[in-house]
Amino acid sequence: LEVPEDLKLRDLNTILKLADYLRGQIPAEATSAVQSGTAVSSPATAAGPDVLATVKAIIAEQTGYTTDMLEDELDLEADLGIDTVKQVEIFGKVSENFSLEVPEDLKLRDLNTIAKLADYIERQILSGDTATEAPATSPVASTAKPAPAVAAVPIDGPVKRLIVNTVAAEPAPATAQRMTDQTILITTVDKRYASIMAEKVVSRGGRTIIAGNYDGADIPCNWQNLQQVKTVLTHLKDTGDRIDGVIHLVPLERYGDASSMDRDHIDGGLKSFFLLIQGLFDQLNRPGTFIAMPSIYSTVFPYRENCGTIDPLMAGLTGMLKTVNKELPETRVKVVDFAESDPLAAMEALTETFLDEVLSGDPRVECGYANGNKWVLQLVPRAPEDEAQFVHDGDTLLVTGGARGITFEILKELVTSVKVKLVILGRSNLDDLDPALTDPAIDAAAIMAQLKTTMPDAKPIAIKQALNHTLSLRASTANLDVLRTLGATVDYHAVDVTDAAAVASVVAEVGSLDGVLHAAGIEESQFIPKKTMASFNRVFDTKVFGLLNLMTALSDTPARYLMTFSSVTARLGNEGQVDYTAANDMIGKMLQQYRRIHPATIVKIYDWTAWEGAGMATNETVNKVLKERGLTFLPLKAGVAHFLRELGDTATTEVLFSGFDHAFDADGLLTSGEVKPATVSAPFIDHLVEETDDVKIFSRTLDLKRDLFLLDHSRE
Repeated sequence: LEVPEDLKLRDLNTILKLADYLRGQIPAEATSAVQSGTAVSSPATAAGPDVLATVKAIIAEQTGYTTDMLEDELDLEADLGIDTVKQVEIFGKVSENFSLEVPEDLKLRDLNTIAKLADYIERQILSGDTATEAPATSPVASTAKPAPAVAAVPIDGPVKRLIVNTVAAEPAPATAQRMTDQTILITTVDKRYASIMAEKVVSRGGRTIIAGNYDGADIPCNWQNLQQVKTVLTHLKDTGDRIDGVIHLVPLERYGDASSMDRDHIDGGLKSFFLLIQGLFDQLNRPGTFIAMPSIYSTVFPYRENCGTIDPLMAGLTGMLKTVNKELPETRVKVVDFAESDPLAAMEALTETFLDEVLSGDPRVECGYANGNKWVLQLVPRAPEDEAQFVHDGDTLLVTGGARGITFEILKELVTSVKVKLVILGRSNLDDLDPALTDPAIDAAAIMAQLKTTMPDAKPIAIKQALNHTLSLRASTANLDVLRTLGATVDYHAVDVTDAAAVASVVAEVGSLDGVLHAAGIEESQFIPKKTMASFNRVFDTKVFGLLNLMTALSDTPARYLMTFSSVTARLGNEGQVDYTAANDMIGKMLQQYRRIHPATIVKIYDWTAWEGAGMATNETVNKVLKERGLTFLPLKAGVAHFLRELGDTATTEVLFSGFDHAFDADGLLTSGEVKPATVSAPFIDHLVEETDDVKIFSRTLDLKRDLFLLDHSRE
């Protein structure tokens, strides 16, 4: 079958709908030949039950389910957990099997069960829509950029160590740019701020609707109550108001409470705003619209000297908006950071600059203003400092999420050189593992067969989840044993890091901690319109509240070093990861603010790109999508080496590891810009020691682990 470029997989979201669609694509001669008993060369051999059986067999091969689990009426996504990318793949396989044409107006959402898919296939067989050319690949693969070949690379490979710089930019022109006939929604909790912003919008020809928690607001709304966001959306729908722009003032108005990182603060400033944008998504998805927010000392200025108090919530919103910017490409998305400790006193001038910037046409999401000067961010290659490692023999290191994935691979290497006591927190209770399933010789198919017996009434997706849970328990148990055999003392605690009391209890039980590595994270990619609040909370809370609970538990006795794993998505954004980008940007600023309060604590924020061979990107769908978008993956050994080298650099708080993946870089951060070549890392240079007009002196520390050529000159 041909697969059309405009195929809508959401219309074929069950096995039945997919089979039903394909039934209509199978060539008529194949059907008549089958009915007459004549052999044909087409792969299509029968309609009816045989088509259904073929569809089930292909789905089973692609998902790991057994065919007896694939009941006809099961929904592909809800009951089987088959995401959209995998549905494309399955549809391509089924179409190829039956040599079917795929019509341009196909709606995969209409083929959302196995029965509908099979029924569609039969109809296509009867219609005779055969493919005239070789079957196409899936729409995702055919329209995306080819994935780069990724091989094992040394530490100085295509993935670079980058730091965040600020560079001067041309300010927005201070002209009375117009907002004629535009309706702007302003979110607020403080009438004083909103009144000034509304006045400036009206002076530029716009109309305002103020949604806020004070008497006289156009739409009453307590932003801390997430349910009240629905009343705002309902009001706008009932009145027929079409929103052309959204200005989020709530975080600015609460800047004085920046140190209060409780759930109400986060719900009122961030999660409610996500629900608002989600509700307005279709309405804002057109040219001429904008979403904007002013911030204070929290997005651009943390990377400059003499930064004021950082509000991590503003950074979380900025991370979220970088993803909004990519999912709403026609909408201008803007965060303007101000170096202004008293925003209310400066609100008149701040608002003028803010609106000038929003209307300026500058496509960058982030920028900052200080004394009329505009600053933007830039990612610059830079080698780490080579100092003594700050992780010492005998240290007690608490790690979240360290039993599997990237973190385990790092710990495995770390404990070979440093004898530490590891306190590992993980969500899984390892005692839940059935002793009969600990034998690695028992494969996944055998475990699934046993689960089908013990869970007779469960849906296939529940059985698949139980299988994955069993496999993860088995892997975690084996990994902890590996760490112990390498000489580490390992204490494992089954603790959900979002449970503040449980985290505090473990920290109190352990006593003094030398270091903390917060590496726990969850990936549940989904585009904004389909992202549920429950999923948003799982992803966001694990990172943000997990780190907050750790810092709270350490409040009386700060650790000597505090590290967290973030992501380059915090800087660049990424489609389908609105919660993940928000959380990663926020935890980075949480640690930057922590260091302002506790300057003696060494703080390290690792913004990783996707790893090859470990971590979240081993998820088949995530890996496929990222490669097709052109992402440079970080080889496992190189990533571990980067982490270990970073333990000797106490000067750099936040560091990124990424390729120059310009397709992801909507704001143009990945450029060398005005940085002098002397400061850019070269293969044999660590850092610049001295520079005059005539002389440059560089330092390089030779190390057998990275300078493998040294072994070529060894005598023994």
